[in-house]
Amino acid sequence: MEPTRNFWVFCGFALIATNLFYLALAETIANQLWLELVIAALLYPASMFVVGFTLGYSDYKKGERRNADFLYHLATYIVVVGSWGIWSLFGWYPQSDPLYNALGYAGWALGLLIHYFFARRTLRGYDPEEIFE
Repeated sequence: MEPTRNFWVFCGFALIATNLFYLALAETIANQLWLELVIAALLYPASMFVVGFTLGYSDYKKGERRNADFLYHLATYIVVVGSWGIWSLFGWYPQSDPLYNALGYAGWALGLLIHYFFARRTLRGYDPEEIFE
């Protein structure tokens, strides 16, 4: 399965948006700007959803024979967890309990695994090996 141009656009957007969100998170917590923190926490997932849905739907309309929603979900997970790892490694991420973050990402990974199996089960009429190469 070869990712589409829209997928790569989404990955670029996700990388930029995630790092901007982490920067906003660090600044708002450090300066105790709670309203700005809430606004950033609302805008980030909403923008990720809208951009991912729009680009993924565009792929679907073009007749792409792949489960784009799972692919976008996986990309989001990789970008968010990877960015968190880099920010944590360099000490840029706001002080928090690493176990709390790791448990949250482990729960998300479980949801991603469920999404994968659900996606495989619901793709009737397609050869799973063709879709999930």
